[in-house]
Parts: sequence; structure tokens; C-alpha cells
Amino acid sequence: MRIMAIDSSSVCSGIVLADTLKDGSVLKVGSAPIIPSKFDVTTLGYLKTKKKMPKGFLSYVKNKEEIVSKTEAKKRNVEVRHKQNNHKAKDIGSQLSYLIKNTKPDLVLIERNRIFNSQLTSVLLGEVMGIVEGVCASCGIDLEKFTVEEMRKSINSTKLVKEFSQKKTEQELFSMEDVTKEAIKDYMIEIYGKFGFNPSTLDESDACLVFHYWLNKE
Repeated sequence: MRIMAIDSSSVCSGIVLADTLKDGSVLKVGSAPIIPSKFDVTTLGYLKTKKKMPKGFLSYVKNKEEIVSKTEAKKRNVEVRHKQNNHKAKDIGSQLSYLIKNTKPDLVLIERNRIFNSQLTSVLLGEVMGIVEGVCASCGIDLEKFTVEEMRKSINSTKLVKEFSQKKTEQELFSMEDVTKEAIKDYMIEIYGKFGFNPSTLDESDACLVFHYWLNKE
């Protein structure tokens, strides 16, 4: 049985592709990051970098001499953010669609969308989820969704982080962007490293947790 697990985010999505036997025995676990291409603001008629206005704020401009108001600067920032997120959603969705169609998994697992402080991020991930649902439906592939809370609870992430932190120096912990995700990565490698799992990003290990939760849930 071939399983695809997905952890989606607006910066980088993680993919895990695992082959298992009917009894649940794991044969192979591979992973890859999906990084959306950068949006080109020049397609909107702006220069690549923002310009500092006389009053100190930054704004997208159409030429080096252009001066705009703070209101116009905010309007342009919103316009660019919307276009950037729309571009990311389409690019991530396109890559996921390609992978699903070409690897032909028997089942797709994905982290259920959460509500983020940024409404644009929530909308972006909602669009990605919609694309995945559509591809799975058109290909006749079952799709299961799980929340990050239920998955982390299943591995007792609080205890896991404590034990992981005890093995690290303060300097090592300080340099980590997300200690919880690093602890999960370490744990997933400990379990699935022997099956070929060697992630290059934290998003891949988060995707592996999706697979791990499905594999071990009652």
C-alpha cells in the first residue's frame, strides 16, 4: 500500500511517501519539500524592491522617482500580498497535484487546516486543501485529515520536547527556530530513518508525523 502524507504551509510544504504491507509493516519512507516559486512583483508594474518615502515608510513604486502617500503604500502592500498568496496557492497546488497523479498513492493523509492570525495564510492553505481534495476525488483516492493537536498528543509531544531539550545545550536550543518541531524531527528519524527517511526540512518531519499518526491510530 502506498501512502502520501502532506504537511502544508505557506512557506514550504512537506511530503512523505511511504510503502507499507497490508499488516502495517513499513517497507520504505521517503520525503521531499515543496517550495513555491517566488512571485515577481514586476508583473504588477512595480520595481522589484520597495522605495523609502520622504516620511520614512516603504512602498512599492513604478519608477525610482515616484512618491506615494502612506495610504497608497498600504493599498499596494495589500495588493502584492494577495497576489503573492494566490501565486503560492496555485504553485503549491500544482506541485501536489502532479505528485499525487504521478506517484498514485492508495491513500492521501493531510494535516487539517488551522486558523492562523493571518487571514491571508488561512485562505491560502484553504485553497491548497481544496486542490488536494479535488485531485483525490478525480483520481478516486481516499483522503483523511487530522489535526496537529491530536497528532502531537498521540506522541506526548510535551514529554518528547523535554527529553529532547535535556540532550541539547542552551546554545543549541537558542539557535532552533522551533524546538517542538526539531524534537518531532529527531523522533521521526529515530523511528523511520532505517526505512530511508532523511528529511531536509521540518515540514517533511511534520508530514512524517501525519503518516506515523495514521499508522498507529486505533
